[in-house]
Order: sequence, then structure tokens, then C-alpha cells
Amino acid sequence: MSIDTSLEVAFQPILETNSLNLVGFEALLRVISENEMLPTQQYLHSAASSNDIEQLDRWVIEESINTFSEWAENYHQPLYLNINLSEATLARADFPGFLQYTLLQHIVYSENVNLEIDARYLANPDCLANISVLVELGIRFTLNLAHMDESAIADKGYGFSSCKIPASWLSDNSNNQHWLETLRAMSERGIQLIATNVETSGALQQCSDLGISSFQGYFSAKPLPKADFECWFLNQTEITEN
Repeated sequence: MSIDTSLEVAFQPILETNSLNLVGFEALLRVISENEMLPTQQYLHSAASSNDIEQLDRWVIEESINTFSEWAENYHQPLYLNINLSEATLARADFPGFLQYTLLQHIVYSENVNLEIDARYLANPDCLANISVLVELGIRFTLNLAHMDESAIADKGYGFSSCKIPASWLSDNSNNQHWLETLRAMSERGIQLIATNVETSGALQQCSDLGISSFQGYFSAKPLPKADFECWFLNQTEITEN
């Protein structure tokens, strides 16, 4: 597998739940072949199987940080960039140095970058060691809780600047008092709660009712190519379902 023009980085906005103000955006890999989008997860699975996932991660990081630098200079808005990492990349001993160099190269402050990781990575001691190093450098981490049992969330969530929660969990657990208390406790400890896959006004209202500070999903916008996101970026006055 090679990194070529069939790959692009798309960007999905992250909005503040009540005001709908843009607070950040997530960089997402998209695979294009003959003007058609291919299943990204299948491509990533193939990359992991062939040990190309680290090369792919680093390409996405460089592309997205370069774009963030351009937008920060042109638009002067206080946003953050969210980047997904694979376990293999996070566990690499040279990853903190690579990320620090890339940020310096593009003049991007570390506090403007959130690295999103799966909660399952926390069982890997090499990942934990690099998390400690990167936090010391000012990098923030977002813990994706999609693959974690609800009963373990409270313990794992603490220590991260933000946590992502699937919108489906909110509806499935809307009457679960223990779940609601866990969300409140995390919020009180300063952990930003981000709902993902928000697709309807009803789901957005539920985020507001439960105190979820921000969200992303097709209700605001699907992941967009750089040029399209720039248009959205400059004209974010009205949010409609897509």
C-alpha cells in the first residue's frame, strides 16, 4: 500500500451544544477511487494488517496539522484539532519526538491538538508511557469510550481532557441513574464530554439536557474535504440536517 492521491484528509466540525458555535474539528481519513469514496474502515484494517498503519497515521497528522496552521493564520479563530491515533503509532518510542517536531515545523501550539485514542489502548504500557510524555509537552487527549463497558467509564475517563460518547448511548441510558451520575461526575472534574454520531435535532436536545458540552455528527455536517470545509468555516451561521 502506498500513500497517494487516492487518499485525502476530510474535516468534521465539532460544535458547542447550546450555541452551535464551532469549537474544533476532527481530521478523518477518506479513501477516494475514481471519484468514489471507499469504506475507510476496510482500508485501515488492511493497513494495520500490513504494518502500514503508522505511516498512514503520520501522513494524516502532517496533513491535518499543516491545514490547521493555514486556517489559524487565515481565520484567527480559537479552535482545536482532533486527530485519531492507532495503538501501534501511539506505542512507538519515537512518536512524541515526531509529533513535537511536526508542531514546531508548522508553528502550532500543543494545546491546540487533541489526540483521540481508544480506551483499549490503556492496557498497553508503551502507550501509557507515551501518553505521560505527551501530556508533559502540553498535548491533550480525548478518550473514545465507544468500546468500553459503561461500568468502567468513571475510572478510565478521569485524567483525560475530554471523552467521546456515542449519541446512541445517551438515548439507551437516559433513564439509567448510575450512568447519569457518572456523566455529571466527569463533567464536574472538568472533563469535556463530546457526543458523536449526532444526526437529529432530538439527539442534539438530549445532549443539551444531559449537559454534553459539544457534539459532532451529520446533524451539523458530514466530514468535508478541505476546500468545502473552508466554505463552511467562513459561513457557519446556520446549521441544517444533511
